[in-house]
Amino acid sequence: MSIITSQADESTTLRLDMTEFVKCLALWRKVFGTMGRPKPSAEPTIDQLSCLKALVDNQRHPYADFAIFGPDGARMAIKLKLAGKILYTDGTFRTITIAGPPHLDAWRLGYEVWANAMIMLGIIDLGNIILYQEHISSAVRKYGDDAWILIYQADVRA
Repeated sequence: MSIITSQADESTTLRLDMTEFVKCLALWRKVFGTMGRPKPSAEPTIDQLSCLKALVDNQRHPYADFAIFGPDGARMAIKLKLAGKILYTDGTFRTITIAGPPHLDAWRLGYEVWANAMIMLGIIDLGNIILYQEHISSAVRKYGDDAWILIYQADVRA
């Protein structure tokens, strides 16, 4: 889990077998059409699906840390960083760096893989996935790129 879904989760799980992966793909096709599959940059790997399924099977939230979870599976193990200013109690701003996608476009890449995994696993319906992505996008439009660090932290906590 620590290299696929959450840097803080040291647990392990078994990998889905190919039969289960085919069932996941069939669920995706039920939503998007029988002739396709997710675009390569947005298709979750078997390892990503396995970890998310294990979380749900163990009654945990299907959380994925977009600092490590996203397109190209294992390549994402190179942690993304983002920097931003936060307001301290003394009224001053300080720049901090945290693990996470550095901007909305990078977040969308991880979210698209996660969203496809949720559909493939039958966990969340497409309508809610679209509404949440629009919610995050509208917050960036409303508050600007300078607020990205706060928006992302709120997303992680949500």
